[in-house]
Amino acid sequence: MSLVRQLPAYSPITLRAVLTAGRALLGGGAASRRTLEELLLTEFQPRRLALLDSGTSALAVAIRLSGPAGGVPVVALPAYGCYDLATAADMAGAQVVLYDLDPATLGPDAVSLEAALAQGVSALVVAHLFGIPVDLEALRPLASAAGAVLIEDAAQAVGARYRGRLLGTLADAGVLSFGRGKGRTGGHGGALIAYQQGIADRLAAEPVPGQGGGVGEYVMLKAQWLLGRPAVYGLLASVPQLGLGQTVYRAPHPVRGLSPVAAGALVSTWPLEPEETAQRRQTANRLLERLADHPRFRVPRAPEASEPGYLRLPVVAEGPSDPPFETAAALRLGIMPGYPSALCDLKGFRRRIINAGDPFPGARLLAARLGTLPTHSRLRARDVVALTSWLDRLR
Repeated sequence: MSLVRQLPAYSPITLRAVLTAGRALLGGGAASRRTLEELLLTEFQPRRLALLDSGTSALAVAIRLSGPAGGVPVVALPAYGCYDLATAADMAGAQVVLYDLDPATLGPDAVSLEAALAQGVSALVVAHLFGIPVDLEALRPLASAAGAVLIEDAAQAVGARYRGRLLGTLADAGVLSFGRGKGRTGGHGGALIAYQQGIADRLAAEPVPGQGGGVGEYVMLKAQWLLGRPAVYGLLASVPQLGLGQTVYRAPHPVRGLSPVAAGALVSTWPLEPEETAQRRQTANRLLERLADHPRFRVPRAPEASEPGYLRLPVVAEGPSDPPFETAAALRLGIMPGYPSALCDLKGFRRRIINAGDPFPGARLLAARLGTLPTHSRLRARDVVALTSWLDRLR
């Protein structure tokens, strides 16, 4: 039996990036951080930015800054999404109001969002899941009327645009992630970019956090470079104790600054993003052709005038049979189930949720029936053929 297994998601990382990260580690990383700040300011043009150890930390800071001075923030979060949304709320010490998602778009359910905003939230977090844009232009007036800071979680949206504008630039504050599966990577890292003047001023007054990382993070970066090969990934994924590809609820941790390792790697990998995004779109479009009128799957639709980043291609299984995303054949192709639990059902997190008893049917349907197909540049032509054949067999 072959142990080769395609990666569900991939961020381009080169040997040059690994070597650049090593030099940054030895030199303290100041020059790499300055270069990275210039790249972010040029591409995203925020009023203020902070380079942090993860996108989770960036979201936690954004939630905390949205709240009353010295008080407890109350944040509206989607009821389905990456578990790091919950971790960020934990880190910020926030109370949480969840709103349901519409499985047809992966955007907010209008009725549920209206009810959440009526709870007196200080922030509304909207996430572009798997690189599928959410129409933030429609949500901005709702957040403003509720007195809530609009936070755009663009951690999964690298390269995606809405009406020509990069995702991450459409709200009062944007959250970026540079983790290993986010399309543009430093191994670790994240950024908070502020556009609203009040959030920018509060971010400027924040104490500068100490840098994280070190030799251990450099070793992990080298491991990520090695794991970018299906044969290596398949071998390690066959060891259950390693937990590769598993979705876990992480405990909160102190916010740290971006490490020299991540800064050095990001400066080297930054120019690789446009080609990677173009490859993901090309592969996604080929798969979408096969998914048109497919009897077993529905594809969440993106808003008009948007360009999805397709970090992964989400599909929702229909019909009475069990979703086919966890079969051995699917996993070998890089097909994966989505997040296995709605945030309302996440053990250890419910204590923060003000409206945990609400039904959230959309979020629970997504947890039960959403899966993702890979789109990244590590897919060869024969891999894409295998994916289209898998879809055809399920017709």
